Amino acid sequence: MSSLTKAEIGKALAERFGVTVAIGEDITEEVFRQITLALTYGQRVELRGFASWEVKQRGAKVGRNPRAGESVPVPPKKAIKFKASPKLIAAIN
Repeated sequence: MSSLTKAEIGKALAERFGVTVAIGEDITEEVFRQITLALTYGQRVELRGFASWEVKQRGAKVGRNPRAGESVPVPPKKAIKFKASPKLIAAIN
């Protein structure tokens, strides 16, 4: 099983819309840049029929070092929550 790259997405856009591969790659890069920027500012991103992303704050906790077995403090951090749309889930199944 292979993976899909940004370059391949750019090439597919170029073929679909009759533009150069460079323009297709620029469009792909800009879409990902906008998603990243929105998440950086704490905004929720939703692409209807595909998925949504949002930043969630995780609280501090006490973890465990598996080697030594001792407790270690884990600081609070932000994590990205990804949720696939029902349409995407149906397409996969």
